[in-house]
Amino acid sequence: MQYFGGVLLLIGLGLFALAVHFERRHRMRVANLRLAVQALAADYPFLLSASAGMSFLCMDSEGVRIRFTVFRPQGIEIEVARDLVVPIADVQSVELSGGDTTVTDYVTVSRKQGALGRAAMGGLLFGGAGAIVGSTSAGSKSRSVANLRTIRGLSVLTFALADLSNPIVRFKSWDRAQSEQWLNRVRAAIAKHRSGSALNAQLSTS
Repeated sequence: MQYFGGVLLLIGLGLFALAVHFERRHRMRVANLRLAVQALAADYPFLLSASAGMSFLCMDSEGVRIRFTVFRPQGIEIEVARDLVVPIADVQSVELSGGDTTVTDYVTVSRKQGALGRAAMGGLLFGGAGAIVGSTSAGSKSRSVANLRTIRGLSVLTFALADLSNPIVRFKSWDRAQSEQWLNRVRAAIAKHRSGSALNAQLSTS
């Protein structure tokens, strides 16, 4: 009995040590990811995290470059799995789709009129079985009740690029409000670039 108790104790200690080990590795990985994001934000202060939390959409402070960066864990270290820098001049358009959806469910509620009185009368005439008969013989009214519920969905920013090898880039995020801000931010940067290009063209021809 003492032998089995000692074995169980050793197993428990081993599992506890293993859990502590994996928790320490997880914390170190999270800390390294935070450092990687901070380094990214030094040159690209505008950041939006993707649904998976390892992908980021970035823009520099002047609004002339957009960057798509994907990190991946390698042990406790964080390495860059994908890094795409796009000049705003190469962004032809950006659209926003998806997001939360409101769904209306209709439930039919039936209410029998005079069921209680008819059940009492049936019970007096026919006993317990009469109560059931009296209740089911009552007239009924039904009405539909609308229940609203929200289904959470991903917001998708779709970028059309002037790049034949990579013409479409999609970025997914759970944050609808931030996605809307990014839609306006990118469109404003595109408009600013195009107006500047048009002005330069006028100056060069004059």
